Amino acid sequence: MTDDQAAKCEKNAAKLRLAIMDLLWDNVKRAFTNSLGKMTLYPQDENVIALACRVVKPDNLEAKQVLDYLASNWGERGSEVPELPSNISLFMPVVELKAHFCERRPDHTQSLYTLSPG
Repeated sequence: MTDDQAAKCEKNAAKLRLAIMDLLWDNVKRAFTNSLGKMTLYPQDENVIALACRVVKPDNLEAKQVLDYLASNWGERGSEVPELPSNISLFMPVVELKAHFCERRPDHTQSLYTLSPG
């Protein structure tokens, strides 16, 4: 990849980040939704992927808010899936734990790890 191509990719990524924040970020819920204009569902996977793909920059306010939102879905059996109430996710907690770790939240990482099934 040439420097010009890399610069174009960076520019496009920045535009995409802004569009995601503008269209899918809910300032009240402090999480990402998966529906344009109809903010009623805030799935675990969308919020975890937003962190993993750096839609929000590490250590900024929105990243902390997403982490807090994700942690609020954890119950005594594990991570309850907002889109399937009373069900726990078995795969996504692995990615979520990594997100908490990468965002420098060892408090969340340790407590969520102990709740994680398996």
